[in-house]
Amino acid sequence: ESDANEVYKFMTQIATTLGLSECDFIKEHLLDSSKGKDLAREVVRYDEAEIHNIAAVVGGVASQEAVKLITGQYVPFDDTYVYNGIASTAGVYRF
Repeated sequence: ESDANEVYKFMTQIATTLGLSECDFIKEHLLDSSKGKDLAREVVRYDEAEIHNIAAVVGGVASQEAVKLITGQYVPFDDTYVYNGIASTAGVYRF
């Protein structure tokens, strides 16, 4: 519970510093003590958690790229791979 209180304190400080405290959505969900502390508890509860299906996809892609490098067959990604777990889409982007 003390970790959640500390996270909530940082969340409110950041929202205020960035000027987000005037936004109705932020006021209603983050700066409201009850809802904001519920959000902070969820953040603390999932600390360092890894969603298994996201880990499986990213791990599979990484291992496939490692096989490409080791065997010298096919062309590995030549830049940044981004996976969107919400939409289940991916892309390779050159920055």
